[in-house]
Amino acid sequence: MVYSLWQDAFPDNQVRPIAIYTDGDAFSIRAVIEGTHTGTFNAPGQAPIEATNRKISVPFANIATVRNGKVKSLAIYLDRAEVMAQLGVGES
Repeated sequence: MVYSLWQDAFPDNQVRPIAIYTDGDAFSIRAVIEGTHTGTFNAPGQAPIEATNRKISVPFANIATVRNGKVKSLAIYLDRAEVMAQLGVGES
């Protein structure tokens, strides 16, 4: 679900990994997501944001656990205010 929100709003998005850490069945990734806002951004808890055609570059981190080859938990940490500021609809 989360990925489809980004794919719809930023169809050219790319994730640039910075670091990947593993420990048993847990792993974390620090990365930067970049893309151009050419589609509607339907972020949870807010009104849809129509395309601004602005480029974003925002760092984020994921922490996950995997069991039997399947992701059992996933937490995504991203500065939402920074995304809005880069889109020109909020302050950083």
